[in-house]
Amino acid sequence: TYFEIWDSPANGDWRLRIQAWNYAEALDDWQSLLRVDDGAGVHYAHQPILPVDGPIPYELAALHSFNAVQMLRGQHDLLSLAYAEDAINVPHDSPPVVGRPAIAEFFRGYSASWPPFHFVDVNPHWVHVHGHRVLELLSYQLRWQSGPHSGVGMGKGICLYQRGPDGTLQVYRNIAMHD
Repeated sequence: TYFEIWDSPANGDWRLRIQAWNYAEALDDWQSLLRVDDGAGVHYAHQPILPVDGPIPYELAALHSFNAVQMLRGQHDLLSLAYAEDAINVPHDSPPVVGRPAIAEFFRGYSASWPPFHFVDVNPHWVHVHGHRVLELLSYQLRWQSGPHSGVGMGKGICLYQRGPDGTLQVYRNIAMHD
């Protein structure tokens, strides 16, 4: 899956804002595919985050907090509650998943082997509001421990939100990527 998001500042010159891709299946030699020597890459988790300074950033912060609580509690299937009925989720190493029921089922299976998380942090780095839709570039950090093993996961995502029938902001399209 591949995305490009372009931006047109006031002067009308188009520029590439975000370029992102992900794989629809697990790859055997994935480390060699992550090395891009001729292009710039950014670990967004180390970049400044947007302040919560208005209604949309507040709603996004609430959604991210909801997701973090579900991850910390191990209730991964409840993550689908933030998705629209006709949402499409493009997760790590898996084909796109269409519709909230399928997304809930996917999260149940996908997260079955996850270790317990003891830290989840999700932060917005860029937000664009257009009518009833919101486009966001975000990053996340996860810390986990399982017996004598522990680790940190970092990644980023692009989410397109829309208003649901009840007025809430819901994930309409999502792509998740590992750093």
